[in-house]
Amino acid sequence: MDMLMKGLARSFIPSDWSLIQKHSIEEVIWGYTDPVLERLKTFGQTDSTDFGFFMNQNDSKSFEIEAISGKKNVKETGKISSWNGQKDLSDVWFTPDAYTLQGSDSNSPMVPPLANASRLDIFVDLLCRSLYFERTEQSRVSKIKVDVYNVPLDELKKENNRGYWKKGLTNRDGMIDLSSCTKLTFGESAPLIASLPHFLYAAKNYENMYNVRPSIEKHSSFIKVEPMTGIILEAAKRFQLNTFVSRNFHPGNPANNSIIPAFWLSQSFSAVDHPGLLTKLGQQIRWLVLVTNFPLVLLVIAICGNLAAFFVGFKIHSQARQPRRLQARSLKEIGQLDASSGETLERQNLTTIS
Repeated sequence: MDMLMKGLARSFIPSDWSLIQKHSIEEVIWGYTDPVLERLKTFGQTDSTDFGFFMNQNDSKSFEIEAISGKKNVKETGKISSWNGQKDLSDVWFTPDAYTLQGSDSNSPMVPPLANASRLDIFVDLLCRSLYFERTEQSRVSKIKVDVYNVPLDELKKENNRGYWKKGLTNRDGMIDLSSCTKLTFGESAPLIASLPHFLYAAKNYENMYNVRPSIEKHSSFIKVEPMTGIILEAAKRFQLNTFVSRNFHPGNPANNSIIPAFWLSQSFSAVDHPGLLTKLGQQIRWLVLVTNFPLVLLVIAICGNLAAFFVGFKIHSQARQPRRLQARSLKEIGQLDASSGETLERQNLTTIS
C-alpha cells in the first residue's frame, strides 16, 4: 500500500520540482503559483494553485470579535465572548480547555487596575487560541512605570498543549500545531507548526540546527502595561512558522517527521514613538493617582488638622495662664510693699510724738 501511495504522490510532482524551493520573501508571504498545486487542481484535489503563508490576507479584514462591556461585572470588561461569530472553537481544537475562548483581544486595553495581576490571558487570532503572559518585572517606558509580561516556558510545554494537536501527530515542547487553525482562517488545512523564533523553549535538539540561537530577550513575546489604566505602552509579538514534513504516510511516528523552519516575524509597538500620547497619559495618571489616594489624602489632612488644633489650643491655654500668674505675683508684691510702708510710717509717727 505504501508503494502504491508513493507512486500516486510522485505522479503529481513535476520532474523538475524539488522539495526545497527558492522564492522571494514577498512570494512566500503573499503567495506564488505552485506547480504541484496546479496538477492537484486538475484532479479536483484543491481549489487553489497558489500558496503563501498569508495569502489573501493582505489588506483584508480580520475576523469580528465581540467583547463583554462590563456593564454587569466590571471585572469581565474586554473579555472575548465570540470570535468570527463563534462562542467557542470546538470545531478547531479538541478539549474544553483548548476550545474555550479566554482572555482579551491583544489590540484592546487590559482591564484596570492591574496592580495585583500576576498573569494576563491574551487571545491571538493568528493562532486561533489564547496565550497567557506572566508578570516578570517592573520597568519604565519613558518616565511611566509599567508591568512587563512575557510568555512563560510552561505555556508551551507539551503537557499543556495536548488539546491543540491532532490525533496521530506527536505533541512537542515549544510547538503549536496550526493545521486545524489554517482551515478556519485560510480555508485550507496546511501542515504548519508555530513556535517562538529560533525554537525558543523547544526541545534542546532543535538548538543543534544550523544558525539557531534562541534568546529570551530577542525572541520572546512581551507586553508592557501601565497598571492603573491598562493601556499597553510597548508590545512585541514574535513567532516562527515551520512546515511539517513526513517522510512517509505514517506521520504519527516521530522518526518519520521533520520540522523545517520557514521564517519568523516580529510585530512591535512602542508609545515612545508617540510623545503626545505619553504626555496625555502622564497627565491622566497624575489625576488617577490623586483620585485613588483621595481618601488617604483626606485622612492625612484630618490628622494634620487635629495636630495643628491641639498645638494652637495648647499655646492659647499657656498664654492665658501666664497673665494670671503675673497678676498674682504683682498683688503679692504690692501687699508686701504696703506692709513695709505702714511700718515705716508707724515708726515715723512714734518718733514725732516723742
